[in-house]
Amino acid sequence: MVDATTDHDKTMKQRTLVIANPNAGGRRVPGNLARRLAEIDSLDLRFTEARGHAVELAAEAGSLGYHRVVAAGGDGTVNEVVNGLMRNEGPRRLGLIPLGTGNDFARSLGLSHHLETALAVLDRPQWKPCDVVSLRGAEDRRYFVNMSAGGASGEVSDHVTTAIKSFWGPLAYLRAALATLPSLEPYQLHLTLDTGEVVSLEALNLVVANARFIAAGVQVAPQAEWGDGLLDIIVFASCTPTRLAMVTACVLAGTHLSDDCVEVSSYRSTTLQVTSEPAMPFNVDGELLAPQSVSFEVVPQALEVATPHFGE
Repeated sequence: MVDATTDHDKTMKQRTLVIANPNAGGRRVPGNLARRLAEIDSLDLRFTEARGHAVELAAEAGSLGYHRVVAAGGDGTVNEVVNGLMRNEGPRRLGLIPLGTGNDFARSLGLSHHLETALAVLDRPQWKPCDVVSLRGAEDRRYFVNMSAGGASGEVSDHVTTAIKSFWGPLAYLRAALATLPSLEPYQLHLTLDTGEVVSLEALNLVVANARFIAAGVQVAPQAEWGDGLLDIIVFASCTPTRLAMVTACVLAGTHLSDDCVEVSSYRSTTLQVTSEPAMPFNVDGELLAPQSVSFEVVPQALEVATPHFGE
């Protein structure tokens, strides 16, 4: 007998856990979100109660019978859910409802920040394989799907507090960058690529990217593809304040990888070992790490992500 059940029907019958940050984007969202999601069958909603709670909820989702997990919040919520899914023995399917200030990974997926549009994608998703990046420091290991920024970028992200996000919105990252500029100091970096090549240079910033955007829409890694099995590594060399202003303008215009911007170099690799003097702080979606040595490695197609059906 032929099974007449469509892929759409099968998707709707699968159990979904939505993990929501009640303070995403500096505003309280529980009421509207809970009312709207209550109308959808086979879907359960849990609000996070503290930092790290989303990791725990996502990690146990498979054992509780959930077929997919949806992160409702910003990039920090997405990062916690990804870290939980990487501990999950069940399906690793990730959906997004962008509610945060940056929503940078959702932007790379082509997702809208409008609730109804995001729900429409979850109703009829196009599942695509997505790489995950493993970051190992001296004492811990974390995963991410968007990017990790080191050096001045890491310090800037650390200055973006919840209060600043609430008041400044998408301009919060620019405000924090201006506050950080006077204290910028270069780092002596040694980068080891998967070929064994060692690159040594004096730098202000280092970005290790799986996807393209950072800081609420700045396309710092314009060539990155989140399913190509490669890290995109962008290095910003030490330079004068005048040149730094020009480089910043190039980044905002998306032209910083051109031959004219000699302070910026880029590499691609499946792995990266970073040694820095002094220890370079790395920000991973809100978590600041500062080991003397840190390594990155791509975990190819470690999960599936829900994307829109473009062209329909």
